[in-house]
Amino acid sequence: MAPDQVAEAIRTEDQHHPRTAAVTFEDTHNYHGGIAWPLAALRAAADEAHRNGLAVHLDGARLFNAAVATGTDPREIAACADTVTFCLSKGLGAPIGSVLVGPAAKIAEAKRWRKMLGGGMRQVGMLGAAGLFALDNMVERLAEDHANALTLAEGLAEMDGIKLDLSRVQTNLVIFELERIPQRAFIVECEKRGLKGVAIGRHKVRFVTRYGIDSGDVQRALEIVAEVLATA
Repeated sequence: MAPDQVAEAIRTEDQHHPRTAAVTFEDTHNYHGGIAWPLAALRAAADEAHRNGLAVHLDGARLFNAAVATGTDPREIAACADTVTFCLSKGLGAPIGSVLVGPAAKIAEAKRWRKMLGGGMRQVGMLGAAGLFALDNMVERLAEDHANALTLAEGLAEMDGIKLDLSRVQTNLVIFELERIPQRAFIVECEKRGLKGVAIGRHKVRFVTRYGIDSGDVQRALEIVAEVLATA
């Protein structure tokens, strides 16, 4: 998203419309195949929002995937925003949990809203311990997920009936388009064989690599897809 796109999206002062107060960026971007923002582009878009008096929130569910893929310190990515969320599960492998980061005043207000909406929890020590372990031990290994995703994407791209842009496979998400088999039928047949995917739109499917999936699993996934396509 370019700075001028941020500026154009801001509503003019009009009593018939709500005021624009904030902008949210997602890194990595899910539906665009796990693309990671170039740091300079993220800064430029965030700076434009700040110049217009907007708050900037970073949905960094896969923040550490973006950092590993671009070779960037996660703190530099987070510094572009006023508040940041990131996920302890997904790539980092914790059983549950996301973290909201920001200035003390913002966090105090967030805790108040959490309480008002019934989101208070008490005995979360074990979950917190798992999250700390994930942050201490699981970040660097995300590169393995990215390598497995690229191997998976390369194999899929060679198959007749699949359209896939390898240049957009940067992290652990692989999104491809089906050309010869209905999306739902493809997903059902894959699941029968032990391979799960998620529907994107009407014709696309998303596969994800994560902790616990190794190179052997990737090859098995390719075998399943080839089998499903052959029976289409």
